[in-house]
Amino acid sequence: MSQSTATLQASVPAEVPQANSASRSAGREKEKKKEERKDNELCVIFDHARRTIEEISELASDKSGYSVAWLLLEFIKKGRCRFPLGSLDLSGFSLSASKLKLLLS
Repeated sequence: MSQSTATLQASVPAEVPQANSASRSAGREKEKKKEERKDNELCVIFDHARRTIEEISELASDKSGYSVAWLLLEFIKKGRCRFPLGSLDLSGFSLSASKLKLLLS
């Protein structure tokens, strides 16, 4: 009986990594679809809001709107949102130099 138990225990670990690999792959695919859906939802919101370049400049210059402006600019740079982007007026930018660098990168 101990030989059959040893054989059974030896065969189980060999099957588990294969199942885990398939499970991880399915999990990654599910996460990717979830992220794409979130991106699409954000695009719909941004497209619906139709911010002007002046409003984006104002958001970027203020602490409370910086993150929204940064996200919106990232979407524009990646072609996810189609806004006519002229030039940002950051003359009223009052945050740190590192935040300005991040915004402009």
